[in-house]
Amino acid sequence: MVVDTAAVDTLRTPGRALRRSLLAPGLGQVYNGQAEKTPFVIVALLGAGAYAAYNHDRYLLYRHAFLYQSRVEAGITPNEFERFADEWVEAGSLSAVTLRSLRENARSSRDIAIVLTGAVYALQALDAYVSAHLQDFDVGEDLSLHVAPEASGGVTLTMRLGL
Repeated sequence: MVVDTAAVDTLRTPGRALRRSLLAPGLGQVYNGQAEKTPFVIVALLGAGAYAAYNHDRYLLYRHAFLYQSRVEAGITPNEFERFADEWVEAGSLSAVTLRSLRENARSSRDIAIVLTGAVYALQALDAYVSAHLQDFDVGEDLSLHVAPEASGGVTLTMRLGL
């Protein structure tokens, strides 16, 4: 049996698109011939990742500040946290209770950003998979759907299907 390799190579399968998009974000879109989507995928992933990194840095800042301030308020000399003192200038002279609240908010924002990054990654893979499935979908001129208001106040739904 002879297999025409040219025909096999031109057929885009959903599984191949999914594997490519999981391997490298945006590669599944390129594989499907939708390279214009790739910059949006990359920007969304970088943005979500940068937001997670920013909130992680904020979390560490408020965590160290909270540990330092709670020891100061307890009358314990916090020598092991002195090296972080320059970072806390922007945190200000806040109480341990306030710093704990800021720390929890930063941790919550970081966790949400991590979930958001994962969701963007999964959605771009899903987009490549679905686009590969729909590559043969007929969207020709002989297939149309129209919705129009009626004089009696109702709605008319008209579908045209050319065979």
